[in-house]
Amino acid sequence: MLSILIMLTSLGSARANAPQSTPERVQHWMNSVVLLVTGPAWCSGVVIDDEGTVATAYHCIANGQKTEVRLRSGDSYIGRTQAAAPDDDLALISVPGLAGKVTPLQLREHNPSQGERLYGLGHPFAPVAIREAQMEGMLLWSVTEGIVSAVSDTLIQTDVSLNPGNSGGPVVDAQGRIVGITSRKLQGDNIAFLASISRLQHLIAHPV
Repeated sequence: MLSILIMLTSLGSARANAPQSTPERVQHWMNSVVLLVTGPAWCSGVVIDDEGTVATAYHCIANGQKTEVRLRSGDSYIGRTQAAAPDDDLALISVPGLAGKVTPLQLREHNPSQGERLYGLGHPFAPVAIREAQMEGMLLWSVTEGIVSAVSDTLIQTDVSLNPGNSGGPVVDAQGRIVGITSRKLQGDNIAFLASISRLQHLIAHPV
């Protein structure tokens, strides 16, 4: 009985000490998220290093037009595609103007585990927020929550609510580390897919 009590106490203590998202943490994460406008495509992205490199989804910049990178502060810059992995739906954009101005989000070293808590950051239905006055303060730089549904070598399935405009945005764990980049979803409820952090790490190490 004593051993069971000790186990339960330890489990309760571990849960209490587990990292949790807080409004302050979310606001800090959001400062690293950018809005990308590439021709007709409105997408999300995230600053990943001190040089101003932005990670996003390849399909967000695939039309080859000029990419405008907007910060939450309202500042705007022009980015240049630095590397891309179409098969993984990943791209890196160089934005020298962001160097030293935006704190990057940390990249997680390994893929997350099934059932792990995740947070999606980005701009669902971004054009609506721009064009409709009653949506002021909504949709842009918003957050949703869910878990890891399944993991493969290249993709992470999640039930985090992700919609058009979230594409290219980061999904992070409770510590704010990037675990994947929003890539695609199915028509069913809460079935979205991320390009995995392992594939993003590969693109960073071997830029094409």
